[in-house]
Amino acid sequence: MGPEISEIEIPKNIPIMTLPEAVLFPQVIMPLHIFEERYRKMLLDVLDGPRVFGIATLKQNEASDPKILEPFHSIGSIGIVRASQSNDDGTSNVLLQGLMRVRFEQVVQEDPYRIARIQPLQSTTEEQAPYPGMQQLILDLLREKRQNGSSISDEAMDFLENIQDPESFIEFASYSACDNLVDKLQLLKTTETLDRFNLLSDCLTKDIERIRFFKQLQEGLKDEQIGLN
Repeated sequence: MGPEISEIEIPKNIPIMTLPEAVLFPQVIMPLHIFEERYRKMLLDVLDGPRVFGIATLKQNEASDPKILEPFHSIGSIGIVRASQSNDDGTSNVLLQGLMRVRFEQVVQEDPYRIARIQPLQSTTEEQAPYPGMQQLILDLLREKRQNGSSISDEAMDFLENIQDPESFIEFASYSACDNLVDKLQLLKTTETLDRFNLLSDCLTKDIERIRFFKQLQEGLKDEQIGLN
């Protein structure tokens, strides 16, 4: 699988992909299909170097402005390529593992692909925080969300139930269980582990309430009326 995270030297300037609705969390593995010509070139260069690049989330509300080239949120993550498979058509399938939160401070290159200067953001974990109880709360909320029709997989639940480290738990839970892009971005921006637990708890509670609300609406309508609004 390559070097351990602690052994990786992080350059100050990092190639980045700007993607819509994609949020990479530290430790989490994100599958990517590389097909654009610029990113094919980027991947070749990355694989010849430290195998590191960043994921920046596209600002959707500004994407239509012709004066702004793919505007992105300033907080994102960098990851290391753990596996890369080339396809006959020139595309590649990549497994990118998140390394750390970063602030993208300045774009230093646009062609042939974007490179940005980064500032690492350190996550902090309070030793005396009641993490076991908070992990149990998140798991209970996830089970309740599944009972109300959420598509969280059995594999994801089994994986989360066996994570002991609170920081690892909250990273994987945030990636797997939070559906709202705004909430995901807020979880990524938050560096305090305890605060991320509270944010995810609020996010899941809102999701459950929303799912219940729509189920109640549908139960009050005849089949032919569902979807008319």
